[in-house]
Amino acid sequence: MEKTRSPSSATGGLTEAERQQLAQHHRLWAERAARTNPLERAVIEPLVRQLYAQAGLREPAVVAASSPGVMAVAGTLARFILEDLPGGAARVLPLPAADTIVCDAQYRPLVREVIGTLGEVLANAAPDPVADTRINACDRTLGASYARVDPLIADALDRPTYTAISRTFDHAPLQDMASAIKDAMKDDFGNSVLTELMRGHVDAWVRALATAVFKNDAAADKALEQVCDWWMSAQPGAADCYWDFCLTAARDVLDIRVDGLAQYAVWEACNTHSVYRYMRPSFCLACEFPSSITDKQAASYTLGTGQNLYRWNDGWTV
Repeated sequence: MEKTRSPSSATGGLTEAERQQLAQHHRLWAERAARTNPLERAVIEPLVRQLYAQAGLREPAVVAASSPGVMAVAGTLARFILEDLPGGAARVLPLPAADTIVCDAQYRPLVREVIGTLGEVLANAAPDPVADTRINACDRTLGASYARVDPLIADALDRPTYTAISRTFDHAPLQDMASAIKDAMKDDFGNSVLTELMRGHVDAWVRALATAVFKNDAAADKALEQVCDWWMSAQPGAADCYWDFCLTAARDVLDIRVDGLAQYAVWEACNTHSVYRYMRPSFCLACEFPSSITDKQAASYTLGTGQNLYRWNDGWTV
């Protein structure tokens, strides 16, 4: 099959040289997906602000979350306080000291991280409770970056070329962390139901923390009802970078050029420098990378369908 190349199209599949370049490109994204270095706040904070700005959103407070669990809990509590709770942050400040929350010692690091993360959000976010409930920051930032470019890239490639990019290499290493997190923390059918892992944490320490924060059970219960829906406000970043691999392969291996690549580059940089992001109109929680990644067979670990066991410094494990 004849292969044609131009800045606006690529047809006929890949050449052998391009397949070799694609292999290197796959390794690059696999390394990003397997990163265990600490989150660089000085890098991710301006990138997230730029991602919001190009979507027409106001500047958010950008706060680090020590793990997906802390992100889900702190993000949900902050969202409820800033967008749903009459009186907002003034109703819950000052927050209780972490050491006053009754829980087993193994959960104490998670309690400290949630209290610290929540406090930083409440101190720096500038919410608009009326407008914020009508804004989906995830969809807006996606639409102004990746979703703007992806259909143009798809139109520029014929089926043999797109298939060669998307199916030549195993995409599991680029999505394994997201699979592990979703299996452990999101209902299989997307229902508002806590998974076994999340329910265990709610019973062990999250309920006690929420009750102490809101100073009454009724408000705590309302906030906790929303913990299971954390994923609706989240983007997976480097935890699921398969589609970024495909898009950037067209750009970097085949030299395809379409409108919107400059805006997409901000999305790409955010995904390179963080895993999950919990995104609301007034704040964004950027999740730390795991501190260790272990093959599940070696770890004798069976929960979820991911190939690896992911651990974070605060003890969160999926």
